[in-house]
Amino acid sequence: ANDNIVMANGKGIDFSATSGTGTSELFDDYEEGTWNPTVSSAAGTVTVTSTSGSTYTKIGRTVQVNASITMTTDASVGTSDLTIGGLPFAVVGGGTGNLTYSNFSSGDYGAGGAHGLVRLLGSNMFHANRSINISGRSSFAFIYYAVYTAS
Repeated sequence: ANDNIVMANGKGIDFSATSGTGTSELFDDYEEGTWNPTVSSAAGTVTVTSTSGSTYTKIGRTVQVNASITMTTDASVGTSDLTIGGLPFAVVGGGTGNLTYSNFSSGDYGAGGAHGLVRLLGSNMFHANRSINISGRSSFAFIYYAVYTAS
């Protein structure tokens, strides 16, 4: 009475009785978990001090990620593009997201001002056409939200 419904490996809920032209009408994948984002910069060293609160939900091939990252940098990073790596599933065909929180003021961003848009490619997130001045900070925090299609 209080048990879960368990499907055999490779099985799921079959929606093939519905009309449509889909290539698969079998719902066979749902997963929630945590992940450990990495951060790098071509200009210097970035040290991640916390990723607690970084979660994902995968429904079929659609993945939603939240990344909560606290980090420090060395002075050589300056104004630079950051790469957030380690997405829980590889990206197929790109994806999009936003920087939803930062402890920076607008003056801390590089040319073009504050911009929260991020793009996804491979296993990484990138700030879309913006560099971020992360020099002169002992510690800073970013929170991201993104949605993408996985293989």
